[in-house]
Amino acid sequence: MIAQERCVSVKLRHEHYLDRWLGLYQLDRYKIWLFKGLLRILRRYVSNGRILDLGCAKGYLVEMLNLNGYSAIGVDISLTALRNGVRNVDKVRSDAENIPFRDCSFDGVFAVHTLEHFPNPYSAVSEVFRVLKPGGCFLAVTPDKDSLIAKLGYKVVKYTALKNPYHVSLMNRRELKDLVRKAGFSEFAILPFHNGFLGTPFIGFIPIPISTRILIPFSHHQLLIAIK
Repeated sequence: MIAQERCVSVKLRHEHYLDRWLGLYQLDRYKIWLFKGLLRILRRYVSNGRILDLGCAKGYLVEMLNLNGYSAIGVDISLTALRNGVRNVDKVRSDAENIPFRDCSFDGVFAVHTLEHFPNPYSAVSEVFRVLKPGGCFLAVTPDKDSLIAKLGYKVVKYTALKNPYHVSLMNRRELKDLVRKAGFSEFAILPFHNGFLGTPFIGFIPIPISTRILIPFSHHQLLIAIK
């Protein structure tokens, strides 16, 4: 009962997440870099079809997917996000731990900087497995709580993934691996993901491309690629 009440409390607070952090959710150079890179990874596994973006915020990734030949829809619990987001894209207000779509509905699912916000990330990933079609691809980016860079940054930087009060389910690589396997995925990879060099994809005006081949040690995020 106490655990259930905590989950409800966390979800209600997350409904107002963007009220506080709204300025962080503009379509800036970082998000364009991130979304384009993840789109390139998606194309390796899914060339077209229906895509779901969990925790879509304002819907920028949903819009980019639609412009690149996919049929995308976003899900978010925050009314602030949905009301202030991109117009003319499909967005649904929903709890990502209870995805309101039928089994085997999607060719791909994104959860970008999202899993760490769920009181029960296992429920969310299990739901992802349920709604994915056989052969569908799940792409997620989430902080690595054991990252050396993250731990150092916690002491010297004002804001890090470890300091965000809305990050209620931070995981290390082992915990993420166990969760994904328990949710039903048997074919997956968890790779270090550095969000660029020391947390930014730019040095001056030179973009650093997303790469799963050149891995920077002690990356403060991790990239999950899972196939159903």
